[in-house]
Amino acid sequence: MNSSLRVSQKLRNRVPRAPPACPSLVTVVTARARREPMRVGCPKEIKNHEYRVGLTPESAGELVHQGNEVWIESGAGAGIGATDEAFAAAGAQLVDDVGPFEQRKLRMLNGSHSLLAYAGSIRGHDTIDEAIADPTCRAWVEQYWDEAGRHLDLPPDEVTAYRAALIERFSNPRVRHRLAQIAADGSTKLLIRFLPTIRAERA
Repeated sequence: MNSSLRVSQKLRNRVPRAPPACPSLVTVVTARARREPMRVGCPKEIKNHEYRVGLTPESAGELVHQGNEVWIESGAGAGIGATDEAFAAAGAQLVDDVGPFEQRKLRMLNGSHSLLAYAGSIRGHDTIDEAIADPTCRAWVEQYWDEAGRHLDLPPDEVTAYRAALIERFSNPRVRHRLAQIAADGSTKLLIRFLPTIRAERA
């Protein structure tokens, strides 16, 4: 091998490789869709002469559009002239107290997510949609919802409707929510998601 060829090969090795191609819009959207949606609650301001509010109807609508759950305590927007109707039109849920809805989300959605993360993995599944399509996993989730749902401070018909919405959401193959991701930090998550239901069942 002549010296000029050796030099050219050394230079080639020093040239940085081309950066990876920019991800497509579909890739970016899919990656964002894998993130577990947030729950955002906006209570009424209780301090005297405080007229600010945590969310406007426009910002609430943007959060809803991104797939998040937004709960607005009735009358929260009065200080800025934002009506309950404006928040409702933006897709937010109007509530008298955000507490029961937070419990519903933690115990029904997050709790069943954790159940599927472990049970689905044992049965050889990788994602939520695969696990919920397994009749055995589905039966375990339904049984857990029976137990968790009866201890929520919400009307039974609302709990039933929420269960149906969760099944539809979990079954969506476009949102490939990985079980391994959900199972992370389980020692912390399980205390919040399962323990209240277990205590209520044993009371």
